[in-house]
Amino acid sequence: MDIIRKKNCPVCNQFGSVVKNGKFQDGRQAYYCKICKRSFLENPKKTRSTKGKERGMIKKKKFEQFKRLMLNPNKSFTFKEIVKKLHITRQTIYRWKERLTGQGYDNITLVTRNKEEVEVENKLKTYFKSIDKLG
Repeated sequence: MDIIRKKNCPVCNQFGSVVKNGKFQDGRQAYYCKICKRSFLENPKKTRSTKGKERGMIKKKKFEQFKRLMLNPNKSFTFKEIVKKLHITRQTIYRWKERLTGQGYDNITLVTRNKEEVEVENKLKTYFKSIDKLG
């Protein structure tokens, strides 16, 4: 193990205490700090927590887009059109519609064109009503 003079430890920030410590499975260089006894990678990937935060931001953006689509007085959209535009499921559409009506937006309507979409909407309504009764 030879000491790498160029690296600082990202944990204890000590200069000159870092040594190479093999390679990670995907080929990235692993390092070890002799002072704080921690291992770390050269170029760490994003952690799960940061990915979750990004996913949350994406959902918020999509919800805002959904809200703009629903509150557009000039055009009404079908389930299929919203699914294609926002890449979300029908269940998410129904949940978000319920959230908007709970916030006071009562004039929201989704245009349904065929029996399948009407049946799905009715099933989702009864499902969410049964959940509300339980909780």
